[in-house]
Amino acid sequence: MAERRTSGWASVGFWLAAAAGVPAMVFAWFWFGQTSTSPRGDRCELLPVLGTVVLSLPIVVAHALGVTALLWLALRARSSTAGAVWSASACVAAVSVTVLLVAQWFWRGELFGAAASVGFCWV
Repeated sequence: MAERRTSGWASVGFWLAAAAGVPAMVFAWFWFGQTSTSPRGDRCELLPVLGTVVLSLPIVVAHALGVTALLWLALRARSSTAGAVWSASACVAAVSVTVLLVAQWFWRGELFGAAASVGFCWV
């Protein structure tokens, strides 16, 4: 089996993309918390399942973009596919869990409790 050539720029790009993913995850998790804890008016209809799905979209998009970008770079920087998949997945998971824990602390453990009772205003 022939070994794949690795690229130095891809390794640097991987870590730069991983660093750029930190603010993206911060935005996604804190947007989730902010919108799920914002006050609702009297004309709001409670739709908890739909609310949680809509609030989760930035989180899903941030994870998908992060894994895709990091995997693309990792496949060019690493000689094995398994190593590239592990690197990209572990990096996104580490950043996401860290930011999630900070968001949970910021909202005093109520991040998901507030999201479960999200309502939407249909005007």
